[in-house]
Amino acid sequence: MKQNIIEYGKKFADIGFSLGDSPRILVQQNHRVFGTEPDADSTDLRVKEICDITGTSDPAKGALIASPYEAMVVAKTEYTAMCIRDGLSIPAVLDDMAMIIGSRVSIVPEDRLSLAKALRKSPSVLTTEGNLMVCGRNLYEVFTGLLILEKNAGIFVDADFLGGAHPVCPLMGKLEHKIYLKKYSRKEMERQDRLEQQAPAEIPEDILQDAASDYAEMDLPKKDRSPEEQKCREQVVEYGIRLLDSGLVQGTWGNLSLRLDDEWMLCTPSGMDYRGLTPEDIVKVNLETLAYEGALKPTSEKDFHAGIYRNRPDVNAVIHTHARYACVYAACGLSFTTSSGDAIECAAYGPSGTGLLSRNVQNAIGENRGCLMKNHGMVAVGSDLDDAFHTAMSIENAAKARIEQFWEE
Repeated sequence: MKQNIIEYGKKFADIGFSLGDSPRILVQQNHRVFGTEPDADSTDLRVKEICDITGTSDPAKGALIASPYEAMVVAKTEYTAMCIRDGLSIPAVLDDMAMIIGSRVSIVPEDRLSLAKALRKSPSVLTTEGNLMVCGRNLYEVFTGLLILEKNAGIFVDADFLGGAHPVCPLMGKLEHKIYLKKYSRKEMERQDRLEQQAPAEIPEDILQDAASDYAEMDLPKKDRSPEEQKCREQVVEYGIRLLDSGLVQGTWGNLSLRLDDEWMLCTPSGMDYRGLTPEDIVKVNLETLAYEGALKPTSEKDFHAGIYRNRPDVNAVIHTHARYACVYAACGLSFTTSSGDAIECAAYGPSGTGLLSRNVQNAIGENRGCLMKNHGMVAVGSDLDDAFHTAMSIENAAKARIEQFWEE
């Protein structure tokens, strides 16, 4: 458990969101609460800096115990700090926040009773002391929640330059949050829990290298698939990681696909982190019926992927992301044109994974190279995954340049 806290301390430090002191990490285990010391450096945590705080009067500890969650991070981040300073609660302007956190994050006093009451309604809360608290069922969910909430706060702030964001309908937000908790996140949560419970404190590097070498030499079954299909599966895994590394997606959010032939596509599975995917996890889906092979379910957005392939013979790859700056325009329901002259229309809102969303995306993208999805994200297409990836980057960079120009003015 302490080793897991150390690993996530580094992850929180690497994203560079924190203002001032390092974020504090708290975890419940066996009716005890362990937390990092307030002055500990999360970039270089040591085991002795993770203490049993069960018997202390720490309000964050008390709030975590009273909540239905197992882990928490307490941090100060740039955009949530702006909202606290201006006395603004943060509405969900994207449905990824609605799913994982809920429709709104409020500001409350930083005392145990106020925090506990707020955390029974939402896994995240802002405090009058300037802190952001994000809870979850494990540290993976906390980390993803922090990424999504700070991104949503930034979009909420930046959207003022464009006339203001349109929040996700609260009723729809509650529905999507329930679906996330009961269905969408279950497989990834189970996988992360296994990793956290089984993670050894330390494994010598030579043993890790030998194990990796042995695994690479194993004759794993390929389910009688062609070399071309295997290559395509590997490309989908590769570009999933590239999307994470580029910041275009966070956690399990977003998806991508590759046309296999006139009848089938390969796409990412539902609710699984890209860094844990293997070629065997990529799902083969029929373009007409949406029937799929294997035990893993394909992305819930498979409908619009297949629809684009059916309507656009020139498209062989589709990438859907929740990119930070493109989503400012998506949250406002606005279209724009890139510097290269590509028209990026904004599709009308549709709930995730529905036929309505699929139809809206296909109408908006038309013959263009990409489109926005209101309160949701962005879609980019291309002749192959590299082409689609660079289109996604082009759309995001164009939106970023426009927003940064507003800040400079």
